[in-house]
Amino acid sequence: MKSVTKAVRRSLACAAAAFGIALATAVAAHAFSLEGKRVEIIVPFAEGGGTDVYARFIGPRLGAMLPGKPTVIIRNIPGGGSIAGANHFDDKAKPDGLTLLTVSTSTLFNFVLEDPGVTYDPSTWIPILVGPLGNVTYLNTKTGIKTPGATPETLKALQQQELLLGANGPTSSDLVEFVGFDLLGIKIKPVFGLNRGKARLALERGELTISFDNTAAYFQNVVPLVKDGVAIPLMTRGYADENGNIGRDPSVPELPTLEEAYKMANGKAPSGPQYEAYRTLTLSSVMVSKALVLPAGTPEDIAAVYRTAVRNLVDSPGFAKAAEQFSGGYPTLVGKAAQTNYLAATKMAPEVKDWLFGWVEKRFGVKRGEKPK
Repeated sequence: MKSVTKAVRRSLACAAAAFGIALATAVAAHAFSLEGKRVEIIVPFAEGGGTDVYARFIGPRLGAMLPGKPTVIIRNIPGGGSIAGANHFDDKAKPDGLTLLTVSTSTLFNFVLEDPGVTYDPSTWIPILVGPLGNVTYLNTKTGIKTPGATPETLKALQQQELLLGANGPTSSDLVEFVGFDLLGIKIKPVFGLNRGKARLALERGELTISFDNTAAYFQNVVPLVKDGVAIPLMTRGYADENGNIGRDPSVPELPTLEEAYKMANGKAPSGPQYEAYRTLTLSSVMVSKALVLPAGTPEDIAAVYRTAVRNLVDSPGFAKAAEQFSGGYPTLVGKAAQTNYLAATKMAPEVKDWLFGWVEKRFGVKRGEKPK
């Protein structure tokens, strides 16, 4: 009954949104004012974490750009790796411009991987701001690899080994690495229960042979290991343009993408359900490291006001420099680029999902809709 009621409410919200679009042609966007109002940004994590700090950085700056300069408050609703807060937002937030949600990679992974606790659908939310953050895969030099960047010779050598990779779990955001290396024909033995920091230390001690980090952690913590001859970078997950096409990561343009590595090894570009699964997981983990969204059904005139506000914020003097602590130097995406990459990260074709869940069950023994034991 709850799902039916929710579906009806969403249908009504969409109908209201359609009416709002028509109304927006007659009413100027600047007529919408938040003067004297309070805007709430829901953070689906506890205070003090990366998403919380990001929201508290964005919140007051966004408020200063909105018409009427409303007070912006942060409300933390932690639980379930962002599931509790995202469910609350999807179920309770009104499409009146007074409530937003900060989205992280885990929010999207929980949805795409059909976590049984998820009742939200992030593809219906309206992204107004998206923050990408790249990712670099690197090796311990005990693998015998001494030259940075994947080459046909490097890939052939790695295909003859079984590499040890630390990860949180089989259905965590680390899944993208397992899918990607399987695509390349490289055998990976997982060591579960390790976050990125612990995995990196284990690689430094020689206990693991492969790992990965976002580019901010890579430059701070891994580059010194490269200089000391302990680690060597292999490739990146790339970076998508405003049309969703993946190319080299601008932060480490000297390193190839998995797509390039696959072509080196196979003489053709990757395709098929396995690659499409990898691509969606990559867009979720890289292009939507963070996002700020309005609820489903928000009228276009209100969404337009927010889009203008975030564009003005991103273009304001000093913002890019101040945001580097979160962005790693990547541009904050707004407009078409935000919309295209966000939606691509939330959608996976049914046949691709079928392949992915079948592979996860065969590889890790985790059935669709179940949590790992």
